[in-house]
Amino acid sequence: MTTKNFYTSLKQGDRGERRAEELFDHLKDRKQLLDWAKTPHYIYEHLGLDGENDYIFWNKNRSTTGLEVKTLSGASPTGYGYSTMVVEEWKDNRGTVRAGWWTATEAGHLNYIIFVNEHTNKLYWFKTVILKDYIQSKNLYKTSCRDGNVHNKGQIVKIPWECEEAGWCLTFWKNEQDEWMVNSPKENK
Repeated sequence: MTTKNFYTSLKQGDRGERRAEELFDHLKDRKQLLDWAKTPHYIYEHLGLDGENDYIFWNKNRSTTGLEVKTLSGASPTGYGYSTMVVEEWKDNRGTVRAGWWTATEAGHLNYIIFVNEHTNKLYWFKTVILKDYIQSKNLYKTSCRDGNVHNKGQIVKIPWECEEAGWCLTFWKNEQDEWMVNSPKENK
């Protein structure tokens, strides 16, 4: 396995954010959101938050929504697609410091996380309050981050990509005609 570090993870994150920004522009063009802006991480430091809020949306009713983008490979190094995604619950292996998205959710600044699956190019949209409560209420198996990144030291849990009980509400992807498609829990029933 290739050793990854903060900078290789940052490049992966940038790819996921570009993909998400394509989607945001599409939603804005369709008038499904008023506008969006990338949020500099430093603006939350005075609140004790470590930048787990990549974007702000202005909704049609002029309210704002905080959103984070997490990019996951979605597959093993040999190309085997994973049926679950990983979500960081703790920033440390001892389980004493909550993940940044968790604390930003508790502080009321983060409403959604989009998990970008680079293997399938799908974007899975989750409500953070429900995701946090789901992880907290379940006895999920925890493991240490083992993706080869020398800077990752936290604990993660595995959750199915489209787990409605964990807060999944939408999946977006582009079809062969380069058109955005969407799946939601309502469409699965």
